[in-house]
Amino acid sequence: MAQKKVTFHRFRLVNKRNHELIDNSVDFDSFLEWFSGLPVDGKMYRITNNKFTSLDYIQKLPNRDYDGTFSLYLGMFSTGNHGSRRDLKNSENNTKRPNPKRLVEGEEQENYFLLKLTTNGSGELIYQSAGKGVRENNFENYLDIFLNRYLVDTGEVKDFNVKLNPIISTDDVALSRLDRIIKTRIYVDKSVLSDEVLGYSNRLLQTRQELYIDVRAEVRQSIRDVVNDLRQAIMYKSEISSIWIEGKDIYGNQSNFFLDQVKKRTFIDVEINPLTAAIHRESMKSQLLNLL
Repeated sequence: MAQKKVTFHRFRLVNKRNHELIDNSVDFDSFLEWFSGLPVDGKMYRITNNKFTSLDYIQKLPNRDYDGTFSLYLGMFSTGNHGSRRDLKNSENNTKRPNPKRLVEGEEQENYFLLKLTTNGSGELIYQSAGKGVRENNFENYLDIFLNRYLVDTGEVKDFNVKLNPIISTDDVALSRLDRIIKTRIYVDKSVLSDEVLGYSNRLLQTRQELYIDVRAEVRQSIRDVVNDLRQAIMYKSEISSIWIEGKDIYGNQSNFFLDQVKKRTFIDVEINPLTAAIHRESMKSQLLNLL
């Protein structure tokens, strides 16, 4: 058995011009049928010069596996880090020998996920992390690229972007320990200064990509309700990148932290192959389904 970290995210296909709008135009099952017909090398996505990934497995789960009126997909990204071959060291006698692998080869890292679609363009993602695997932004980029290729092949235009937002834990210990929240800093994309809001778009090239807004409480007051509203906003407003909190406990001790570092997460125990360290798929499937 091995312990794996799992995080939870909102999944959305958001309109390019209005991030408040969800695009439900894509038939995900038709996309998967197209994707399954691609050659093995046609599914590759290069993350860096020495790292690549591919969606090696994805299947729609039958309704008998879960209760609900949504669609559920189990998938796995397979990632390789290559470009070097350090000597192998023997744990029995401390000797070394040259590594026989080719420079274009890398040991596989697996990232399993469970995608729950409540509509064609929105749902939730349960994502298993792997140290040298793909991160959430790689998931976004990969799906964005291949959905675009699919729509081009079918003669349609992609008018959305794939967006993942972390689900913030509602019983967050860090916030509950604060008696008063005295200050919050909201980090936002500079696009909020566009023509539709303040009309500063002609000057945006002179500003940093990320701006911030400070919100402070009145003396001896708390802005906890404001923060609770912002906790919801960070899930749905793509312009908000993170939220910083400063508060005091009942003893007057002051602390501060970023809300985007307090994601909803958990750990699961899954079976692995003792020789290859590969994850047993049915074990991972069972554990992820238990998190629904």
